[in-house]
Amino acid sequence: MESNNMNNPKIKHSATDCNVFFEQVFFASMTKREKRKVTCILNREMLDQGYSTADCCNLTQFDHKQFFHILGGHKQNIEICKQLAQILLSKHPAYCLKILSLFPSKNVRFLIEKENKSILGVEKSLAQYEDFLLKQKKEWAGILFDKLYNLEKAITCYSHFADMRQSERKKCFFVVMEYMGSKYGLKDRSYNDYFNEFQNDSTNMNNAYLEEDTVKIGPADYLPIKSEDGKTTESQPNPYTYKYIDKYFETRDNGWQEGEDKLRNYYKEKPASRKGNKVFGVIKIEDNGEEKAHAVVITGVQGNYVDYNDPARGESNQSIGFDKFEYFSVIKGLKKDENE
Repeated sequence: MESNNMNNPKIKHSATDCNVFFEQVFFASMTKREKRKVTCILNREMLDQGYSTADCCNLTQFDHKQFFHILGGHKQNIEICKQLAQILLSKHPAYCLKILSLFPSKNVRFLIEKENKSILGVEKSLAQYEDFLLKQKKEWAGILFDKLYNLEKAITCYSHFADMRQSERKKCFFVVMEYMGSKYGLKDRSYNDYFNEFQNDSTNMNNAYLEEDTVKIGPADYLPIKSEDGKTTESQPNPYTYKYIDKYFETRDNGWQEGEDKLRNYYKEKPASRKGNKVFGVIKIEDNGEEKAHAVVITGVQGNYVDYNDPARGESNQSIGFDKFEYFSVIKGLKKDENE
């Protein structure tokens, strides 16, 4: 560090934020000195911008995984922050209470003090809101602290906090349908509207749904192709899901597009030819220790990785290896009758 002037304030590059670099150098030096063997939790190459929520930040799997690291942009993901708060309160309530006490103005309900002093500044623009908070604070004073605190702890035991957005994940295909519709001006249909319509179509139900404990949970990613003698010879991307997409949206190709080369070639086209398009994709993700198909919005290709946004999980700027990519379809806009 000294020889490279990394601590010299007169040198411009000494102010560079490169903590990850230092961490790796120090770690390598320590392991060499202590003759330790280095192993990896994630046994594959990771891009610096490729740390996905599934790999590092899915706190719904807190009891099933050994490693979590909320890093980079994941710190700004409101869903992840909510999960962290709920897990901390559920697993380590004493630590949670200590943290709450450090920020009393942001946790008014937990204030034990009886003095009704202002918790905001004296700016006139905030006077009305400040009066409201003081009024509410007087009302909350009648609630015993232990009762309120124990209630908050009890809430964390409910499954919808332990596994956030579970219903949306199971209906990911229809959540992406809603996302696509909203981007092209079809704002009056929710993912449940798409789900119910698809579910009520007996053709789709008989041919396109997976079953889990006799409960229909979502369309299959692949369906078998049977020969004339009734034997299954190979499988194909689910034609019923593509048919349903084609009902509402103008697509560029006739059917799902498989293969890494096709997706790479699409993103090699000139930006002008892709302007206004959205890419509906299907990938594989880990869910409760199992690999499952998952619908997403593909946003690009970077090296050996596919970039995507995940409306069902509320995540953006994610990446996944091409080995987890299944197929895609380019959407150009709404069908003419839908625009009308």
